[in-house]
Amino acid sequence: MLKQFFLASVLTTMVGVEALAQSNENRLPEACENNSSKQHLVSDREMLARAEQRSETLWAKLFEIQLQELDLQARLDDLDYRLTPDGIRQALAFVGSVRPMDELRDALRTKLEGERSRMNSLMEHLTSARQRIEESISRTDEEIDRLRVRLSADQ
Repeated sequence: MLKQFFLASVLTTMVGVEALAQSNENRLPEACENNSSKQHLVSDREMLARAEQRSETLWAKLFEIQLQELDLQARLDDLDYRLTPDGIRQALAFVGSVRPMDELRDALRTKLEGERSRMNSLMEHLTSARQRIEESISRTDEEIDRLRVRLSADQ
């Protein structure tokens, strides 16, 4: 990208020097207009490249969040099962304690409900992050489309 910018600036400088070297005053404004349109074209191409790169980054983040959501949903499903009477009974089947079984069940249920609450809040956070990224992708795609239309019109 830096190489493209350097080449564009060298090209722009060479075109500008060429225009100044011409002695015909009628050709000078035309050369400046040509130089300006080339700068505009190079700028649009750079903006398009940055927007495409931003879009790729956002898509990668969206994919990561979707994987996290799937993993979290699986953990929530497991917690939901573990909170059922059968799940609690299985978890405490081989536990030996001097405490009454009702206390153990209540303690385990409280622990699992706390964990489920944390997982649900994390899921809400991931959902809102996914929605923000999807909106950013939409805006970036619109910008890419606008720049492509502008570039095709300039060529």
